[in-house]
Amino acid sequence: MDDELIKKINELEDDKDNIVIGQNTFYTIVNGMTVVEYTARNNRKVIHELGLIKNSYSGNEVFDYEDKTWDNKNMPILISIENAIYSYYLSYPDIKDKTVINILVRLISNPDSTFSSDLGLLLQNNLKLCLSLNRFSKNEVTGCMKRILKSAKRHHAENGKTGYLDFLQDFFTRR
Repeated sequence: MDDELIKKINELEDDKDNIVIGQNTFYTIVNGMTVVEYTARNNRKVIHELGLIKNSYSGNEVFDYEDKTWDNKNMPILISIENAIYSYYLSYPDIKDKTVINILVRLISNPDSTFSSDLGLLLQNNLKLCLSLNRFSKNEVTGCMKRILKSAKRHHAENGKTGYLDFLQDFFTRR
């Protein structure tokens, strides 16, 4: 968790319960580091350098696949990853599940690896921001990414080239 970023964002927002990260949040790469720009509803901005993923984990919580509340507890991770995939799919509808699956496999094995693809960078940046605003262990993040990967593979196998992406579209448009 990045207390400095949280303090900066809290100073901008009058209503602390309504801090929203999304379309008001932009990433740039400066000297190899991710810089996030967050614009509050009052149009004031925070510009902050995000750290490496490997340095952003908190604690040593175990990811328990048997825990029936795992998705509620880890929702910020799930949403940050799957919303990024869905948003990318809306902008680039020709993408296929295999691309997403390959990027997830790489992220799981090395979250800070260098990506040349925009989707890989977007997933990394969303994960960095999520870890800057929440406390999650490496085990929890890896467990969530493995669950997403499992879902992507399952939907791909059952429904074809864009089965997982179509599942995400259905999920996010139902909300």
